[in-house]
Amino acid sequence: MNDALKSLILVFAVVALLCGSAGAGEVLVLMHDPGRIERYDLESGAHRGTLLSGLPPANVVFEDIRAIDCGDDGISAHGASRYRVDGFASIGNATGICDTGNSETSYRGVFIDRCIGFDLYFLDTGRYSVTDAYIRSSAVQPFYLLGRDAPAAACRVTLDNVWLERVGSVAAEVRVSPNCRLSARRSTFTSLDVLATGGEITLDHCVIGGEPKPNVVLWPTAIWRGENNLYDLASVRVDKTSFTAAKFADFKALTASDVGSRWEALTARLAGVGADESALKKLPLQNGKTKAQHANE
Repeated sequence: MNDALKSLILVFAVVALLCGSAGAGEVLVLMHDPGRIERYDLESGAHRGTLLSGLPPANVVFEDIRAIDCGDDGISAHGASRYRVDGFASIGNATGICDTGNSETSYRGVFIDRCIGFDLYFLDTGRYSVTDAYIRSSAVQPFYLLGRDAPAAACRVTLDNVWLERVGSVAAEVRVSPNCRLSARRSTFTSLDVLATGGEITLDHCVIGGEPKPNVVLWPTAIWRGENNLYDLASVRVDKTSFTAAKFADFKALTASDVGSRWEALTARLAGVGADESALKKLPLQNGKTKAQHANE
């Protein structure tokens, strides 16, 4: 990669990610070229733009970054962006994460709180993953997958050890749209309905529950796959047929899924099922401080 191209990528990175009340000199960006790693210490200033677009396919890594009280997305990949984030807090923004286009992104060590429009918003034909994340959801739309019409490629989202917890009294839902594929492992959805207007949902060792008890609604074209999950629900509806806990066996037969799953009160968790909530509550950046600041305290 030549110096001009590296400079262009760096400019996009600065405009994209250093926003809100992040302190100067606290954001670290690692940009990987074949055979070497370069390190940049960046100052945040008062940037408000959060659009990460124009990045060529490259192995770009952002470490320990924050977007706090911005008037836009916490972070947003557009076009054919390619990057990985290790340590991210999005607090008080229009969206927590909003990725679009044919982008490929992955996030690890994520904390989202007080966002307004969307907490997690993934669109179009990209491939996105979130691992080890705690989302305190108060946005209008907590988690939304919106794909393009077939025959376009599906919008694919993978979750691993993610706790999506609804806070406050306003009801909301996880929504999966046609031509979208959600795959979640060891994740917990607390006090959130689940609505699939199409697409596919695959859950493995996950928990859906909370108060008020959630509902799961699957439109006729939606595909549901479950295994070793724990549900504490008000009801499940597939097309026009509703199921309660007493009819769980009928739901399993209809969907040919949920081997090893249980529908019961969340009085005791099954080992290895759901997110590691105690560990996720200890993630860095939850108070807006970087790892370096915590280390110096």
